[in-house]
Amino acid sequence: MSHSKMLKYSTLFTAVVSLMGLSTFTTSQPSFAQTIIVIEDFEDGLEAFETIGETNIIDIEGNSLALLESNSLLLSPFLDSFFGLPTGTLLDEFGAFDGSGISGISETISLNAGDILSFEFNFLTNEATPDFLTNDAAFVVISELPNPLTLLANTESTFIDSDNPSFLEETGFSTFAIEVPTTGEFTLGFGVVNAGDFTTNSGLLIDNITITPTDIPEPSTFITSTIVLGLGLLISKKKVRK
Repeated sequence: MSHSKMLKYSTLFTAVVSLMGLSTFTTSQPSFAQTIIVIEDFEDGLEAFETIGETNIIDIEGNSLALLESNSLLLSPFLDSFFGLPTGTLLDEFGAFDGSGISGISETISLNAGDILSFEFNFLTNEATPDFLTNDAAFVVISELPNPLTLLANTESTFIDSDNPSFLEETGFSTFAIEVPTTGEFTLGFGVVNAGDFTTNSGLLIDNITITPTDIPEPSTFITSTIVLGLGLLISKKKVRK
């Protein structure tokens, strides 16, 4: 069953102020612009997700990734409903007119306005490329956005020979990133569809779903506030000693 992630923020900034004298002041200096929280790396499998169709975890050089394959026996309306999309959306967007071979995963996550949501993906296929008639496709759904459905890749994308023995070609890994416009809970989903035939398989690899949060103070603001706090404590201690 899907559920909201309980994000555990590690200590991102440490400051030590000596109350006996501000000459002792040490800080760690992380890059605030690059602070990233991994909310899913699939090391625990797919237990955080609802799944439909052919979904698995595979290992690549010691890393766990989600693999969705389009060789399931589901029809496109089932995946429309799974993501809360109107019936016929996949037909209209990706031409999944026969709908054979539909797989997807989804979970609910909490995001703040201005957060950067990102993930890595790789689209794999055994279809002839390019081919608009059997144009298998991979996509992401982020609910509550004005346009919740986004194409990641299809058989008209640019391909290289695949390292995965089950597929002939792949796009290679790319990073998708989007700034979240509002605060709330979002359904995050991934899917792959087989269009034009019932037999030729395509796949989608997903890894490292992350958030770059916006609610982390700037280093200068944090340091100034800490110094003011330290001065306030020093003054308070002096008043107590009188």
